[in-house]
Amino acid sequence: MLLGAAGAAIVAVVLIEAVKRLGNIEPGAAMGAIFTTMFAAGVLILELTDTSGVHLDVEHALMGNLESLVWLRAEGWSSLLDPGALAALPGELTRIAIVCALIFVLTLIFWRWLKIATFDEAFARALGIPAAALGLGLVVTAAVAAVAAFDAVGSIIVIAMFICPPAAARLMTNRLEHQIVWSVAFATLAAVLGYVLAGYGPFWIGGENAVSAAGMIATMSGVILALACLFGPHRARTGAARQESA
Repeated sequence: MLLGAAGAAIVAVVLIEAVKRLGNIEPGAAMGAIFTTMFAAGVLILELTDTSGVHLDVEHALMGNLESLVWLRAEGWSSLLDPGALAALPGELTRIAIVCALIFVLTLIFWRWLKIATFDEAFARALGIPAAALGLGLVVTAAVAAVAAFDAVGSIIVIAMFICPPAAARLMTNRLEHQIVWSVAFATLAAVLGYVLAGYGPFWIGGENAVSAAGMIATMSGVILALACLFGPHRARTGAARQESA
């Protein structure tokens, strides 16, 4: 299932880039056209094949299953060297860790090209940097990361973490390197606070049951973004700042 999802994500990325460039339309319109077309094609495939009776757990697709990621056999750092404990390590953690390490290495390798092409694609092409291929590779990498995390964390966290921490980081600094550090810090803070509040928060206010960890983590990421919008040092738009000064 994950291989199929990864293949579909890559196909979607390629088609979106093709529609955007060949049709000379803005990315949002290209994404809307491709996503709806592929969704309709998926429904047709389900209805025309013997997979039409497959049950899809909507709650699992939305919320994931974070609770299954707890490494119950871990007893300390020494468990990292214990074959018996490692055998009980959830497979999702291994997959996410591998993808995370791969993205980290690719970012280090292509950092200079990414930085130049992100700010000025025409200048990057003038320097001989394959900006189009770099952009396609960046989107494909993001799609692979989303697919790798989807089964464990669900679509809510994937969408929230793709949007809220980077957006909040953009409001904190104008330097790309610092934005990445801020983004990782905000994502980590949202994950830790969300997980703790989901498990213990209801009991602190007299509740009897824990709430969804995925939903609470997404909520915390939204709260962090809201605070950054209110108090971030770079929250004001350049144009608005110039009008006020004038």
